Amino acid sequence: MEPIFNVADEMKNAPKTQESCPRCHHGEVYFKKIQIRPADEPMTSFYTCSNESC
Repeated sequence: MEPIFNVADEMKNAPKTQESCPRCHHGEVYFKKIQIRPADEPMTSFYTCSNESC
């Protein structure tokens, strides 16, 4: 699986939310919303763990 955030600087500026990482259970993740379906469908949310060692 290819990460959504592929540049470290982009991750530093991304918004964060309180969500649990399924791998390390860290309680904060970066997120990005992208419209990948037709406009009448909701945006898709992608999450990346904010724990640097994950």
